[in-house]
Amino acid sequence: MIHMSMQMGNEPPISLRRDLEHLMLLIGELYKKNPYHLELALEYWCLSEPLQTPTIMGSYLGVAHQRPPQRQVVLSKFVRQMGDLLPPTIYIPYLKMLQGLANGPQCAHYCFSLLKVNGSSHVENIQGAGGSPVSWEHFFHSLTLYHEHLRKDLPSADSVQYRHLPSRGITQKEQDGLIAFLQLTSTIITWLGLQACTTTPS
Repeated sequence: MIHMSMQMGNEPPISLRRDLEHLMLLIGELYKKNPYHLELALEYWCLSEPLQTPTIMGSYLGVAHQRPPQRQVVLSKFVRQMGDLLPPTIYIPYLKMLQGLANGPQCAHYCFSLLKVNGSSHVENIQGAGGSPVSWEHFFHSLTLYHEHLRKDLPSADSVQYRHLPSRGITQKEQDGLIAFLQLTSTIITWLGLQACTTTPS
């Protein structure tokens, strides 16, 4: 229903249930606070390769060739598959969910890797299907496009009527999406550090 509405250029009907959107927001809020650094959100992350960090000791997540529990596999698939074909209506809730699930050093590493892998060759197929790929590549490419577009929209210094020109460079939904991604980026950098993010091979 959502995909049909978006393809026709219409907003989804207000009466449409938003259970998935609410579930994502709930997950994000639930795991956003981690006062005891328990990293309970690790159940949502499951990669084929172990983390290569010295901080991981005694966790099955850091041990190679050990099969994770079935519950973890299912939750991890949920996180990954939701990001593959993401309609614009749940783009922000998905980012807020990722922000909650990235709360902690190991969780942040997994989330960083997810955003990195999502920028691979299958992004074109995702875009063709009408989804919004959630990846570092897509985000920073979008920032570049916004910067170029908004700079072109700036009025000249000698324009007298520039104060009355409407702001048409970016919509409120786009602003909200950028803010959500910046908040997610801030969470990841808080746990991993800027150096770890910038020195990771792309």
